[in-house]
Amino acid sequence: MKYLYFFCFLLFFIAGLNAQNSGRGFSYQAVARGSDGQVKAKEHIEIQFTLLTNAQAVTASWQETQMATTDEFGIFSMTIGKGIKSGGTVAKFTDVNFAASEFWLKVELKDKGTWQEISKTQLLSVPYAEVAGNAQPAPTGSIIAFAGQKDKVPTGWLLCDGRELSRTDNAALYAIIGTSWGQGNGSTTFRLPDLRGLFLRGVSDGRHDDDTNSRAAMYPGGNTNNNVGSFQAESFRSHNHSGTTQANGAHSHRVFTRANVGSPTLNVDALESGNLSQWAETSTDGLHTHNFTTSTVGGNETRPDNAYVNYIIKL
Repeated sequence: MKYLYFFCFLLFFIAGLNAQNSGRGFSYQAVARGSDGQVKAKEHIEIQFTLLTNAQAVTASWQETQMATTDEFGIFSMTIGKGIKSGGTVAKFTDVNFAASEFWLKVELKDKGTWQEISKTQLLSVPYAEVAGNAQPAPTGSIIAFAGQKDKVPTGWLLCDGRELSRTDNAALYAIIGTSWGQGNGSTTFRLPDLRGLFLRGVSDGRHDDDTNSRAAMYPGGNTNNNVGSFQAESFRSHNHSGTTQANGAHSHRVFTRANVGSPTLNVDALESGNLSQWAETSTDGLHTHNFTTSTVGGNETRPDNAYVNYIIKL
């Protein structure tokens, strides 16, 4: 027989900022009643919480024990993650990956030296604070597109505007990007990427013939050629246009000739002053083409459809 059970069981999640071992947790609250249904008011109880990856799991992911005293209504509250570790495969509560599995929570009461299972229920919603805590933050040096204005850049990020930063005050970022984007004053500062008005392109690393030798340093001392931080000005790929104008200009001329009487090869057209005369045609000539230049059209740059964002970098 179970000596204690929980009536009106309530499980809810909050951030527990002072949770022992972890700094986080989620709260559990219930009413303790005896097997006779009577409220266990103002009594000391010891509870064990076990997190399992499924209902049939034998090995716990996390297990802890806690002590509590019920109030006059038999209610007690605990923060799971705040107790003393009593078992489990992970070293600490923050190592539980709530996003990787649908966990079950087993609750036990210690009675006469033996743990009595009170309930085993599935966590139907994942504690948000725990999932967020297990998420990997963006690594230092990450660049992302930010849809906010430059005065709204979040803490821990900076606008990619090419400014100079102290190498000592920003040692983590300097260790990652160094002087790739500019050496600053050459001794105590370095430059951030300056991505204002630019598209980003992956380092080709030999994959494409993109004329890496034309890539220059963004700022003095920065990387060139086939390296992160190098800058390349706009350019058209080498090409040509072919075409011809319509052939035109072929023509002939009609001319008047005169010959002596007796010429056997001319067709008589008229007689003038005792000589035979005729009209004749010149050969066709004058067919030709023209070189041409198209008129200038377009704007002051070559670009695809685009929209503005602010690029920011993680410190």
